[in-house]
Amino acid sequence: MGRDKTGKDSKDSGKTRKKDADEAAAVAAAAARRDALEAAAERYKALGDPTRLAVVLFLKERAATVATVAAAERKGTEDGAATRPAQGEDEEADTPPGTATVGEIGRHVFGSERSASTLSHHLKELRRVGLVRVKRRGKHLFCRVETGALEALSSRLDGLPRGCSGEADCDNNDV
Repeated sequence: MGRDKTGKDSKDSGKTRKKDADEAAAVAAAAARRDALEAAAERYKALGDPTRLAVVLFLKERAATVATVAAAERKGTEDGAATRPAQGEDEEADTPPGTATVGEIGRHVFGSERSASTLSHHLKELRRVGLVRVKRRGKHLFCRVETGALEALSSRLDGLPRGCSGEADCDNNDV
């Protein structure tokens, strides 16, 4: 068996290099997990605001409606056209499926379009954390929920303990 520059057996040096590589891989994996948890925490935090939650739920409903229509059309049924989302008076005729304009979202969330700056702030936050995608087409902004991001958040919650159905139940639960 040969010796390395320090006088140790080369077999021992190989073990040390493997151990160092394993430790480096473990540190990198832990950092990746931490980054993913931080991103998820930012998304949960964004959904903690009632207005942003209302926006995401509205867009999710819009996406689900489109999925239902598509499924009905694939089956060849006639009821698919009746479940299409209605176009607002100021909306373009070619609104992409599964999207809503900022005006539609404002009317749904606030009951009017008068709170455009407030809605803009909330949409910016939802975009920042990757829950909503916004695309400009002409003078309109079309918003779509990022269903993959919502599914990822949901799957993270699947592993949490269950057992409390309300605040009173949770107060005495050591979860």
